[in-house]
Amino acid sequence: MNTPDSIPKFFRVYMPNETSDDMKLPLVSSEISGTPLPRKVTVKNVSSGNVWRMEMTTDSESDSVILRDGWKKIITDKNLKDPVILVCEFDGGTSKRRWYLKTKSAKFIEYLDDKQNPCFPVDVNQKRTRIPAVLIKDYNLKFPKSVIVRDKINKLKREIAVWKNRSVFLNRVGSIMRRNNVKPGDKVVFELKMVDGYRGLVREIKVQFVQCWAKIKGKLIKDSKLSRDFVPKIKVVDYAPLIQSLSLRRLPDLAHEVFIQLKSDNLLPNYTTLSALILCFAQNGSVQRARTIWDEILYSSFVPDLILISKLVSAYEQIGCFSEVAKITKDVSARHSKLLPIVCSLAICCFGKNGQLQLMEDTIELIDTRFCHC
Repeated sequence: MNTPDSIPKFFRVYMPNETSDDMKLPLVSSEISGTPLPRKVTVKNVSSGNVWRMEMTTDSESDSVILRDGWKKIITDKNLKDPVILVCEFDGGTSKRRWYLKTKSAKFIEYLDDKQNPCFPVDVNQKRTRIPAVLIKDYNLKFPKSVIVRDKINKLKREIAVWKNRSVFLNRVGSIMRRNNVKPGDKVVFELKMVDGYRGLVREIKVQFVQCWAKIKGKLIKDSKLSRDFVPKIKVVDYAPLIQSLSLRRLPDLAHEVFIQLKSDNLLPNYTTLSALILCFAQNGSVQRARTIWDEILYSSFVPDLILISKLVSAYEQIGCFSEVAKITKDVSARHSKLLPIVCSLAICCFGKNGQLQLMEDTIELIDTRFCHC
C-alpha cells in the first residue's frame, strides 16, 4: 500500500485559451517498474466525486506521457473560465491496469491546518451541505450525531443527518455563511478533523474561507513581436494578479512552480508579471529567485522602472539583504545609467538608515566615478 509520502504528486496550471487539450504527466515514463502503462485510466476529483475515463499515451515528439484530451474533459465538466492550479496524485497499482488520478485545488490545500486532512468545497447558497460519498469512502469516515464546526468567530455545534440512501449531510450551514459575511465569489472549504487515535472518526469541521483569485487583467498577448519573429509557439502572457495573490498568501514556492511550468509551455511572462514575481520572491525571502528574475529583466528588452526598483529596495531592506541593494545599484550603473541618480539616492537612504556606512560610501563613490570623473 502506498503511504501519503510515497504517492507521486505533481501540479498543473490551466490557462484559459492557452493550455492545450492534452495534459502532460511529468512523473510518468512509458513503463512503471517494468510494466507497460495502461491505455485507459480513471481520473477522479476527490472534492466533487466526478469521474472521467481518459486515454494515456506517449507524445513521440517530447517522449512524455500525456492524458489525451485530459484538460478538455475536466474544463467542460467543471466549466473552468479562470486560471486554476490543480494538484494531482497517483493512486492504485499497475497490476490492476488502471490508476486513479486524484485532483484537488492547490489553493484549498494551502488553507488547511493539516494538508493530510480530507476537505471539500461547499456550495455557499445551500442551507445544508452534503459530504461527498467518495470522500467518506476514501478516508473511511465516520460521523457522530453532532460535530463541532469552527469558523472565524468561534465554534458551534451542528447536527449530522444520514438519509435513507446513506447520504451524509451537515445541517444549518446557511447560518454559518451569513454570520461570516460570505460574499459572491468567495470559496468555502470544509476541513474534516479526526478524533486523536481514531482515524476516520470526525470530531470537528474547520470552515476555511478562501477568497477567489483575481481574474488575470488584460487579454493574453497572442501575437507578440517575439512570437512572430522567432518562435511561433511562444506567447507572452500576463498572470501578475495570480502571482500577487500567491505573494500575499506567502507562497513563493508555488509562484516559482507556476513560473517554471508556464515557461516550459512556451508561455513567457510580460514585464508586469516579471515585476510581480521579483517582488513576490524578495518580499518572502527568496533572494536567489528574486535575483534570477532581476537578471532576466536586466538582460532583456525591458527597462526596470523606478517604482519597481523602489519597492525592491524596500523589500531587501525589510529582510536585511543590503548586498542585493548594492548589486541593483551597480547593475543600473552598468546598463541604465539614466536611472542611476535616483537609484543611488534610494540606496544611500537605505544604507544610512540601517548603519551600512561602507555600502553608503561605496555608492557615493560610484556616483562620483560615473558623473564627476574627469
